[in-house]
Amino acid sequence: MFDIVVPTYKIRPELIERCLDSIVAQDYDAYRVILVDGTPDDWEHYQQFRSVVDDHELDLTYLRQTGKGVSQARNQAVSSGSNPFVAFLDGDDYWYPEHLSELANCIESTSDDHVIWWNPMDTQVVIVTPKNRFVSNRLCNYFANHGEWHDRYHGLWIATHAVFPSSVAVRKQRFLEVGGFPEDLYAGEDTTCWILMLGDARYQDDIHLSYQNDYVGGFHDLQNEFGGDTGFFAKGQNPLTDLYGDDAANVFETNLESRSKYWKMNRDDKPDDVDQETWDVMCSHKVYEGWNPLL
Repeated sequence: MFDIVVPTYKIRPELIERCLDSIVAQDYDAYRVILVDGTPDDWEHYQQFRSVVDDHELDLTYLRQTGKGVSQARNQAVSSGSNPFVAFLDGDDYWYPEHLSELANCIESTSDDHVIWWNPMDTQVVIVTPKNRFVSNRLCNYFANHGEWHDRYHGLWIATHAVFPSSVAVRKQRFLEVGGFPEDLYAGEDTTCWILMLGDARYQDDIHLSYQNDYVGGFHDLQNEFGGDTGFFAKGQNPLTDLYGDDAANVFETNLESRSKYWKMNRDDKPDDVDQETWDVMCSHKVYEGWNPLL
């Protein structure tokens, strides 16, 4: 049923072993594992990493990455697979044993117009720069409670919430239709891919759907962690500040704007049921900064 896609780049041996062990521990066995590795063979831990992968009890397909970046690695693996559904698992992440069986149950219980399914995912973002080590609060995938949801905008809400790739399964056919993960983005490629898969409700009636398994945990807004009035930006302590100095804000803005080319709205196409102020924000790439006009 599933092709499991595992992209790796300089993943420490103990982490890739934990990752692969978690696949073996699944209580569901209808899968094939495809690991795409972009690690340089002169990396100091490369031989130990390869020993873990090659000697592991898990039967997997090992591919050397033919391009650069995690988007290209994932796309390469998906293209080489043969199953109708794809589950993603980054090499430094791991699953609880029921993950695949729960996703399979989600898929079997939803209609053919669903293209994305995911489980709650408990994670912590750790960013290490030459100057500092930043650790986020605990994060969990978030499913918004849309009390008055309008189907027309189903493809929009996911843009402002964290849905981590390692918790996601996708319908391969739809994934390939939209070109997979955009390989020209260095951040936000996952969210952009989910948006493309759901379809653009502004211009078409055939909108695809997503489904999250039973929601547990809480949602921590990354924008408040890394931006906002109290985040790292406001304190001058953002990881980007360490890396890019005074140019950090421009780097952040450029990244947001680069994603907006996949996410442009024609200001002249405002629906009657959306007020002008909300529409102006929806037409801006600022929608990526954690502001959700639909809640």
